[in-house]
Amino acid sequence: MVKNSKTILLGVLIILSTIAKNEGKDQIENKEHEHHQITEITIDDAKYQASLRLVSLETTKGYGHGHICAGSIITQRVILTAAHCVMDTTKKPPADRKPQEFAVVVGSANLYDEKNNKTLQYNVEKISKHKSFDWKTYKNDIAMIYLNDSIPWTWPTAKAISLNTKLLPEAKMCKMTGWERTEENCTPTKLVADTLPIISYESCKALNANATQNVICGGCGRDDVDEEYCREDAGASLVCDDQLAGVGFRVDKCGTFSNPGVFMNVSVYHDWIVKTNNTFYNKNSAKGLGASYVHMLILLCSVFSYKLF
Repeated sequence: MVKNSKTILLGVLIILSTIAKNEGKDQIENKEHEHHQITEITIDDAKYQASLRLVSLETTKGYGHGHICAGSIITQRVILTAAHCVMDTTKKPPADRKPQEFAVVVGSANLYDEKNNKTLQYNVEKISKHKSFDWKTYKNDIAMIYLNDSIPWTWPTAKAISLNTKLLPEAKMCKMTGWERTEENCTPTKLVADTLPIISYESCKALNANATQNVICGGCGRDDVDEEYCREDAGASLVCDDQLAGVGFRVDKCGTFSNPGVFMNVSVYHDWIVKTNNTFYNKNSAKGLGASYVHMLILLCSVFSYKLF
């Protein structure tokens, strides 16, 4: 009888342990679900957001239908996006596209509203893709786009976002913004914000073999993704504390713990961004000409003063 009692007690303990384990798992999942929120936003919530478009598709399919990737305004003339967005994937192997193949649109959340008076459109003057970008693994998937003119500092719906330079702790809550694609043909629809916690590199690496130390991963245990959900934009912006922390390169079904969003870590590429940005402002640029005029004015003033005295 004692033996039977021990057996029964052991069985009860096993059952209680299983119940407690499942309850704990449910609590964790519920907590993660509480954090996760995908909401439609206006351009006022993400004034840094840019739409990268192929001119050929805009011409043949109509305004807005050329949108291929998102980007972030980081200066009044520079957009940060994913390197694979500026590649021609119809060619084997993929080849670099020319600047004149693109247009950049800012100032509006609606991709298809051509008559919006707050929308600005620019041609692309130059593209700088990271020299170590690997198409097969998507390593160093980051690029900068130089516009043919500057976005006005006072424009109400288009503003540059500052760059994050710090390490982000695990579980840090951040916001990803980009155009959601939910239709069967993955046509981008609305501008959305997706709240994601940062997950550890080790966890990300275990789920994504291509993840390197140069990336940030975001996910939250959300495995109930809508079957019609396609993906959010490559080049999507990961924003932490109002600073750009990541550039999306793998955001298919982004937000699930088993399939996290992967972003190029802006803090890792900060020096490259600054150095590349400086190369844009050469003697032929507005900034370069401005500096030349200042130097010339100083020289003239010096000569004039010398003659006076």
